[in-house]
Amino acid sequence: MTPVRPILEYGAVCWDPYREGQIHMLNRVQKKVAKFAYHTNKSNWETLSQRREISHICALFKIYSGERA
Repeated sequence: MTPVRPILEYGAVCWDPYREGQIHMLNRVQKKVAKFAYHTNKSNWETLSQRREISHICALFKIYSGERA
């Protein structure tokens, strides 16, 4: 769902949950939203930790290349 993912990912480059409990809680929220959106337990979404890793790489590239966020 479009309105939920940005809320979950807001500031993830600066605040990256590293505790297992935090990661589990965020993944649980994503699973609930996917179940609500698709009426099934399966979704083709990346995990939030994968999306955070991609956003870290993008942020580092922007810093390296001198781009603004």
